[in-house]
Amino acid sequence: MIPPIDTIRTPFPPGIARLFDKIHLLFLPDRTMFPAALDSRTAAAVYYFPFRFAGGKNQECKKKEADEMQQQPILIQGAMPVEVAALREALEGREDQTLHGFSFSTGTVEGHPLVVSETQIGTLNAALSTAVGIGAYAPRAVINQGLAGAHVGELAVGDLVVGTATVALHGMQSPARAAGEGCAPFDWVFDPRSVPIPSDEALLRHFTQVPWPHGRAVAGVLGSGDLFSREIDRIRWMQEKKGELCEEMESVGSYECCRRFGVPCIGVRVISNNELTGEPFTDLVAGDLQRWLLGQIACL
Repeated sequence: MIPPIDTIRTPFPPGIARLFDKIHLLFLPDRTMFPAALDSRTAAAVYYFPFRFAGGKNQECKKKEADEMQQQPILIQGAMPVEVAALREALEGREDQTLHGFSFSTGTVEGHPLVVSETQIGTLNAALSTAVGIGAYAPRAVINQGLAGAHVGELAVGDLVVGTATVALHGMQSPARAAGEGCAPFDWVFDPRSVPIPSDEALLRHFTQVPWPHGRAVAGVLGSGDLFSREIDRIRWMQEKKGELCEEMESVGSYECCRRFGVPCIGVRVISNNELTGEPFTDLVAGDLQRWLLGQIACL
């Protein structure tokens, strides 16, 4: 079960200034992460960090820059072909490119520029393809989306998780054990340097206000790592330590890359299986998420 929300208090790292294109966003130094309950059964850690515009630009200049930003594309990622198929099919004037081994498709949706990126599976591929995509297309935002396995019993196949943050589920340290002393995974500890990376506040606010027609919708932490967990005790152990609602294999790479490049990023996942309740894997729900996202392009 998710720990009581009043026990989750994690300071957000101070002193980071974000720079995106010509608009400067300076985070205030007193940022903290605060917990919030999304419904009566599921607690989710939501991260809040106030910001303000910096600089003394006049209104005409600000409007020009805002118009320029609207011409920059949204970049939507999916790791597998099934996670980007509906997005690709929706592109008007579609052009496909392969850059440094990664597949990108460009076009428009209702006149709005969109880049669809097939990142391939894994956190390293996600980070690399995000860096390539940012360098090639200068997106104004990155949305990492796709399938995920539930790490709480309340979530069912087809439910939506809007990421308030992502946290790495790999990167562990084990105590020393001599030959013949065996292996005790529950004695391993997560690298303390691995802390949650928050989603962009404006994107989070938008996606938590859009109805999801295919099941429950919750906001919470995405668990991300190079693993595919099917051991129930192990899933419960990780969830107790990290507080994630689901597990996938890409978002932490995308978030970290976007954080360093100063590009707004959010992860959105649809539940494909739940080992805790015995719901088997299906990829049929991947298209539901993509079509839902396509309906939001004009609003972002």
